[in-house]
Amino acid sequence: KEEGEGRTFRCEVETIDISLGGFSVRITGSPADSEKVFSAANAHLLKGKIVMLQFSDPEITIWGHVVRVDHESMLMAVVITKVSNVENWKDLCAESRCA
Repeated sequence: KEEGEGRTFRCEVETIDISLGGFSVRITGSPADSEKVFSAANAHLLKGKIVMLQFSDPEITIWGHVVRVDHESMLMAVVITKVSNVENWKDLCAESRCA
């Protein structure tokens, strides 16, 4: 989710890589609501913006700054600035290294 300048985008993502300080995701879908559709054409709007990602299992919300977006592959890299549950985030990062 990106907020700022009066615009919010909602999209589904696939987690590519996570670490304590950042993560990368591939944007895989967007809602049908035409006001909030995210596409390759507007991917450049996210660079430098604050995003919020919500994980469902375990339940964690993460905020960060988008440092890179590739409009062709729909990959997005984010540097984390805030985590709702640091211990759950550390556990999730540790699990992802073992997978």
